[in-house]
Amino acid sequence: MTTLHAVTRRVDLDLDPIALAGDHGVVWMHDGFALAGIGRATTIDIGVDAPPTTEATPLAHIDSHSDLVRAGTGAIAFGALDFRRRADRLTGTLVVPEVVYGRDRDGNRWITWIGAGPPDDVHAISARLAAGAAPRPTPADAPSTYAIATTRAADAWCASVAATRDALRAGVARKVVLARDVVITCDTPIPRERVLRRLLRNYAACYVFAMPTLIGASPELLVARRDDLVRSQPMAGTTGRSPDPAADARLAASLLASHKDRTEHQITIDMVHDTLLSWCSYLDAETEPQVVSLANLHHLATSVEGRLSQPLPSVLELVAALHPTPAVGGDPRAAALALIDEHEGIDRGSYAAPVGWIDHQGNGEFAVGVRSADIRDNVAR
Repeated sequence: MTTLHAVTRRVDLDLDPIALAGDHGVVWMHDGFALAGIGRATTIDIGVDAPPTTEATPLAHIDSHSDLVRAGTGAIAFGALDFRRRADRLTGTLVVPEVVYGRDRDGNRWITWIGAGPPDDVHAISARLAAGAAPRPTPADAPSTYAIATTRAADAWCASVAATRDALRAGVARKVVLARDVVITCDTPIPRERVLRRLLRNYAACYVFAMPTLIGASPELLVARRDDLVRSQPMAGTTGRSPDPAADARLAASLLASHKDRTEHQITIDMVHDTLLSWCSYLDAETEPQVVSLANLHHLATSVEGRLSQPLPSVLELVAALHPTPAVGGDPRAAALALIDEHEGIDRGSYAAPVGWIDHQGNGEFAVGVRSADIRDNVAR
């Protein structure tokens, strides 16, 4: 195996992550923290012919050197994983970029170079990035026409929902979450940069991401690990919004008071809390859910936060234990997934799967890959 090196240097550059990533890079942005990667040093398959120790630390073979010790520095990988587990293992492919630009909420900026042989001059890379990644006010033109379709007819979809409801009433499971796809075919390639900028503008509080094909803005944090701090913010229970402030406030209040939504929400919170607890010396969850309001929806959300015990698990270990939560799969997990396989009628791919990043220290963030689209050329699914 070729030895790879990762070199991180602090820089004084305020780059545009979306412009830097362009049409083929990776992007992760949330609350002032941003990572953008270009090129491809290597890819890593997880959960495929790999023992759990390799799956947990996929970047251990990369020699990392950094003059800035922060989450997101050193060797780092990005990915939108598979929704469906195989042999009860988390699977998917992680991309390790050649160059990563990062910035955090404390004002730190850095460039990481990852490759074989002697390290490139990171400061020379910085100069090239500064020259070539200025914001572009007019990204590629948007398509002029498009067609919307689904792979399942409405009557077939309704029959699946009814059959799943009957299974729940019969006690097969407590909760099942079904998905259906929408396929948008445009007359020209879909401009990824334009899509990302619109998502960032309209859903600034979400986790805005672009992986090799999956692009989205998820409101839901599956799990994050920064050193020994672990966080999650499960969401379950949703209602629409109203342009009238009084009506909108009533919608939020009714969501918070809904027995059905609160019960659904608690199933997810209990699963996340109980799963993380086995790794923690301390773990706490908010006693009452809060309403998180986005541009078009209200959600019930509960923050869970704790301190991890030694030895620290990597964020991927935590992801593997949590995915899929009842918010996107159901409860109990095995019974819900069996009903999804029987009635959903599609392959979700990376939709509703973990999407995020991991660094060589096991730090990282993964969101639930909802509010997303798989974009390839002129087709979005």
